Amino acid sequence: MTEKKLTILNVLDDTINNFWRFCKEWKVWGVYALAMFLLSAVCLNWSHSCKDPLAISWWCPQSSNIHFIYARIVFYYICSFFLVFAFVYDIYNAAFGTKKSDFKAIFCYDKQKLKIMGLLFVLCLTFFSALIVCFWLIFREPNPDWRIEFGYFLIVFTLASVVVLLLRTSASFGEILAEGKFPNFKKLFNLTHGKFYVILITFCVMTYAVNLLQMKIKGLLDMLSEDYSYFCVVLTGEFAGAIIQLATLAVYVAYFLTLSQISKALEKK
Repeated sequence: MTEKKLTILNVLDDTINNFWRFCKEWKVWGVYALAMFLLSAVCLNWSHSCKDPLAISWWCPQSSNIHFIYARIVFYYICSFFLVFAFVYDIYNAAFGTKKSDFKAIFCYDKQKLKIMGLLFVLCLTFFSALIVCFWLIFREPNPDWRIEFGYFLIVFTLASVVVLLLRTSASFGEILAEGKFPNFKKLFNLTHGKFYVILITFCVMTYAVNLLQMKIKGLLDMLSEDYSYFCVVLTGEFAGAIIQLATLAVYVAYFLTLSQISKALEKK
């Protein structure tokens, strides 16, 4: 067994290995892909065939009630986030945990599972909220009052620091899955001393590769939905799209889990 070190090649190699272990748990993939597919069907939120607002296919939503449309979208995203964090918990336990998951996993929720899902939600909400605010500062209209403008930059600088700190302690994601509680962020921060460039480079490389593949596959599914707008083709494309979403999520889970595994190895030295 090779020694665990926080290097670019080690992180990428272990991420691929962890992702491959996730891929073997086809039961979890199948049940959650089906759940996301059925959610899209119930909410009439087809990602490929109905992306055009002028789509006239009978399976696309056609409602002039703006309140109903917003309610449908809100319901869809709330349920999607719930399924996402449940999938993360179950795919981890199926591959690495002592509690194996099967077709019934999506219907089984105990206190531990809900607790870990909540912790992951808080961590992701903090990260993405800070990130969204940073992008908002870039695209907003500047304020002529320098004091207000300085206040904006001060707030955004603070939130940007939170993003960097969370990225530096990315191993916390895997720690939560393994331990079921927030880890010692200071300890994780110290373990990556002088190695933040490894986390940053591997995160950027992985994000670029995932987005590139996702764009290519999404383009193919969109093309099939437009050129062959048969209902069976649309159903197949939407189900494939759900699997691609889960695969993208699983890649990031594998990456954060890798950082957690390497951090634990470094701590034992």
